[in-house]
Amino acid sequence: MNKHNATYPPPPLHLTNRILAVVDDAESVREILDDLAVSGVAGHVTALSGADGVAWIDEEGLHGGRLTRFVRGLQRWSVEGHHLHRYAAELANGRYVIDVHTPPFIAGERTLTVLRDHHAHFINAYNQWTIESLAV
Repeated sequence: MNKHNATYPPPPLHLTNRILAVVDDAESVREILDDLAVSGVAGHVTALSGADGVAWIDEEGLHGGRLTRFVRGLQRWSVEGHHLHRYAAELANGRYVIDVHTPPFIAGERTLTVLRDHHAHFINAYNQWTIESLAV
């Protein structure tokens, strides 16, 4: 059973087929969501914030079942685990995380352009077998 905030979709077990980025302010988040909607990506976007966002990231696997805890335990030692920790820390410090759930090779360029235009940082694309750092 997932114990997540109902305003967000269920948290992912893996970050595959996602682009995640950190955004510093709410105004930039609104602009990003608007621009992604215009580009046709909007249905696949979640803007995370605050304690609910930290719970959704669930870096320790505390809000999922046994499988989630097991996978998060393994991820703790991987790049993906370090990224989950960073996203959770950014959310805890009042920033926002944009989660675009689409294969990066399909909407990646459009998404990346929008994110960069609005000064998003720590942008990472999670493909099936690779993780690409697109901006620090």
